[in-house]
Amino acid sequence: MPKKFVKFDYQIPSIVPTFLKGEDAWRLYKAIKKDEKVNIYLGDLEFSSAFQEIKGSSSLRNGQINRIVADSGLRTVVPTDDIYGVIFPLIIGTALNTDFNSLDVRKEESGDNNLGLSKKLVKLAEEHQGRVKFPFRIQGFYTVFDKRGKDYEVKIIPANNFEIIHDKRLNIAPGTKFSGLDEKGMIIPDKKGKYTWCSTNERVTGVYLDGEGDLNCTNISSSNNSGKVILIQSEKNGSQRHLRSKLEELQKITDKEIKIIDDAHAQAIKTFFREIEGKK
Repeated sequence: MPKKFVKFDYQIPSIVPTFLKGEDAWRLYKAIKKDEKVNIYLGDLEFSSAFQEIKGSSSLRNGQINRIVADSGLRTVVPTDDIYGVIFPLIIGTALNTDFNSLDVRKEESGDNNLGLSKKLVKLAEEHQGRVKFPFRIQGFYTVFDKRGKDYEVKIIPANNFEIIHDKRLNIAPGTKFSGLDEKGMIIPDKKGKYTWCSTNERVTGVYLDGEGDLNCTNISSSNNSGKVILIQSEKNGSQRHLRSKLEELQKITDKEIKIIDDAHAQAIKTFFREIEGKK
C-alpha cells in the first residue's frame, strides 16, 4: 500500500495573527478596563458577547494592550511585520481597520496639538539614539498611564522590540500611491501601486491599515468598533518554532498511523495466502 504524501518543504508564515477574539477575550477586556483610568480616553472599546470579541483600536490603546499581553508571550503588530502577506488578508475587502504599535513624529512648527507627547517622544528617542532627525517613527512600545503628563496623560515605554526609524517618506505627500512596504515598514512609492498613503502634518500620529490596503495617519486615540487590534506571538515565544514543533508532532502521528495501516495490510495478505494454501 503506498504511503501518504506528507513530507514536503512547508512554508511556515513568519507571524501567526489573531484578533482579540475567543475564550480569553472577555478576561482580557476586563483586564483592560481595570487597567485604564476613568479620566483618560484611549478610544472606544467594547466587548461583543455574541462573538466573544473585543472591538476598538487606536495607537495608544494598542500600546496598552501590548503591555497587558506581554507576559503571555504575545505582542501587537508593528509596520515591519509581514503586513501585506499576513495581516492584510484578515481584513481585505471589509470595513475593518487595524492600528499598528507605532507612532510617527513630525516637526510641526505651528500649533500645540500633541506638543507635550511630541516632546516626550523626542526625549525618548534621544535617550536611545542621540540626536534625532525629523520625521521619525517609534515602534514596539507600551502605553502607561501618567497623570502628570500633558495631552493624553500617558507615558510611552519601550517594549522588547522597540525601534526608532528615521525616514523622509513619513512626510511624503498624501495621496501617494505605493506597492507595498520595505524592510523598514516604509511605503514603496509606485505610481501604478494599488494602495494609497493618506498622511497628515500633525506632530504625532498613528497609522492604521484599512480593508482596501491603504495606510492612514490618524489621531492616536481615534477608535470605533470597526477597529481591530491584532496580536501575534512575540519573538520570545517564537511563532515559527511553535509551528514547526506542531508540524513535527503531526508528522510523528501520521508516520505512526501509516505504520499501523501498513502492518495491518501486510498481515491481511499473509492471512489470505495461508487460507489459500490451506484449501489446496
